[in-house]
Amino acid sequence: MVRPTLHLHPARQPVEPRPAATLLWLRPTAAGPEVLLTRRSPTASFLPGVFVFPGGRIDDEDARAHDLVHGREGSAAAQLTAALAALRESFEELGVLHARHSDGRPLAAAELAAIRRDRPLYPQLRERGLRLAATEVRSLARWTTDRDIGPRRFSTAFLIARMPEGQTPVADGAEQFEPVWLRAELALQRHQQGSLPLIFPTLRTLQWLARFDDIDTVLQACAGGQPLWDSCPRGALVGGKPQRYMESDLPFGELELVCPDGQLEHTLDWQFERPVQLLRHLWRLTAPNAGVMTGPGTNSYIVGSAAGGFVVIDPGPPDHEHVARLFEATGGNIRAILCTHSHPDHSPGARPLAELCVQRTGRPPPILGLRSAPTARAHSLFVPDRELGDGERVLLDDPEHPVTLRAVHTPGHAANHLCLVVEEDGLLFSGDHILNGSTTIIDPPDGNMAAYLDALDRLTAACGSHDIRFILPAHGHVMGSAAEIIARLKAHRLAREAKVIAAMRHKPDGGPDDWVPLAYADTPKGLWPMAKRSLLAHVERIQALGLASERPQGRAAPSPSPEGVQEEWQSHISLRNGDPQLSDKNLPQHVIDAFWQRWGNNNFMRAQGLEVDVVGVGEAVVRLPQVMATQRGGGGSDTVLNGGVIAYMFDGALGCAIASSLLARPEMRGIDPQRLRQSTINLDISYVDAASGDHFEARGKVVRASRNIAFAEGELLDAQGRICATAKGIWRIFWPRDEAATQP
Repeated sequence: MVRPTLHLHPARQPVEPRPAATLLWLRPTAAGPEVLLTRRSPTASFLPGVFVFPGGRIDDEDARAHDLVHGREGSAAAQLTAALAALRESFEELGVLHARHSDGRPLAAAELAAIRRDRPLYPQLRERGLRLAATEVRSLARWTTDRDIGPRRFSTAFLIARMPEGQTPVADGAEQFEPVWLRAELALQRHQQGSLPLIFPTLRTLQWLARFDDIDTVLQACAGGQPLWDSCPRGALVGGKPQRYMESDLPFGELELVCPDGQLEHTLDWQFERPVQLLRHLWRLTAPNAGVMTGPGTNSYIVGSAAGGFVVIDPGPPDHEHVARLFEATGGNIRAILCTHSHPDHSPGARPLAELCVQRTGRPPPILGLRSAPTARAHSLFVPDRELGDGERVLLDDPEHPVTLRAVHTPGHAANHLCLVVEEDGLLFSGDHILNGSTTIIDPPDGNMAAYLDALDRLTAACGSHDIRFILPAHGHVMGSAAEIIARLKAHRLAREAKVIAAMRHKPDGGPDDWVPLAYADTPKGLWPMAKRSLLAHVERIQALGLASERPQGRAAPSPSPEGVQEEWQSHISLRNGDPQLSDKNLPQHVIDAFWQRWGNNNFMRAQGLEVDVVGVGEAVVRLPQVMATQRGGGGSDTVLNGGVIAYMFDGALGCAIASSLLARPEMRGIDPQRLRQSTINLDISYVDAASGDHFEARGKVVRASRNIAFAEGELLDAQGRICATAKGIWRIFWPRDEAATQP
């Protein structure tokens, strides 16, 4: 965690948000669904004159009105309260009432006309024996007002429902005006033209809605009972004007680092004339080398202070003006120049910067890094003054804010790649190993996919041991949620590798030019030449593991589709070990064999709805069924995984047993990822292995999670109850087909 004294802006406590609810009413048209928007009063104290979805504050009376819900059995109390508030506000503001009789009959027009909008709604419903159709309202999202806004903030449940037939919205003329039905894309167009003022949550929600062609599909996307996203946006200045960003946007992590309390102070414009200060001891100076491969340019980082001296990380290309700016920003007080690797946009500026220091100050700062390997291309040759050992520390002795930079060797993108961790503040300088907005190219022979994936595992371990929260890449803005970013990156790489395997199997006599269009069908053709380089790295790893030639019995080759090869091979389970004390070689061979026989036993795994191929020690491939569903109260069916992928990463061979136990338990079948955020789930399984006759018990627990990731730990016990080994790792839920439908 960043030391609080290093933040640029004074700490402040944002206003506590009040609970609220808003409702997207949908109606069908031949051109697609329309959504109801209404304009707030121009004299309103909050958001005057903007178009919104109807809704308002959640009152105490809403929580006491659950008796007025038709078919409420099994529904979550918080969801019902929000739905009641949204339905009540919709009636008060627009005269729209979604209600039924106790026998399920909809409200008649004459009955609606008799209910007065100027009187409390709930007593009138009780008098008439009516019930609100709150269970027909789906949860879409949750938006919390930005931290920099006051004096009022709201945590608003965004709900969605089909408009009751035969009703026409009529604004109350006090809070709401001008109700209008618009298709989402038309609303966005009018906003762009300046005739429909919208706030950020409404805008992003409409962008999500514009992807759908019919109401049934929209409502099905919201059938899970939980918000598809939960966002508290952050603001920044772009071109001198405020812009808002949500968690999935590329700059969000940087705003989280620089303005943790939501201050609207940080400028995001890319420029290379002056350093951008991120913390009191940290600056970023971007080189003027923007392009397809470099994005906005190569980031050079300056760490330290005038009192303790500075370290420059990745001085960039041999651009004399950029080097001069680095010198001026540090006053020449540079104690070391660190290069994450030797590619021509990272290390060539090191020698000119060191020479400039000698000319101006007489002190030559050492150039540190790793010597380029024999596999490096001619433009990437590099010899540092001294090589940094793995785990070696570089110290800046600032009396107020000392800095310890720890080197982590991370080959993969380049054979001599390393990352740097600021141990005191949980910051990771990732070089080109992790980028913001794209995946790095792995270009053999100097690039190696197996080494790259193993290095991601090392960085995951470093996130735990050094509490790393933020990643500072060589290209793009700072990223937050470091451990989850790394997990998603590895899942993405393995999912891509699954496509490469399928392409190789579909065209076994083909070559890279035949496989790229299949494996990278979702990538613009203009990028295929670069994709081909990473494909070659995947092919090297696939061939080394023998994946391309193996196929489980009874499974036909996947057929190509217009979008590319179908994803037969959904994900890899990596069980490679990073701790010598937990490695396979420390376990008896018959135990290792028993693990892998059990993990690869299709009869056992089919009972869990899975098929698994063991492809080597520490490596397996798993396929999931297309749909895993669970029945909920009220007769609904929530699709929890729809063509998704569950992947695990555990240390040691016992990971297969623990992963088996995780998935074998009934609790994991159709589990709602939201539940994992709220509780610890204990899992255990005992069995006698058919191959060896040995009794094992594998037990574990999920200790923390988000929608896409859960951290798990477990241990393996023998027949006497002795712990054979322990493991910690990551349980990932990867949603390749759903992701576009669940992010705005």
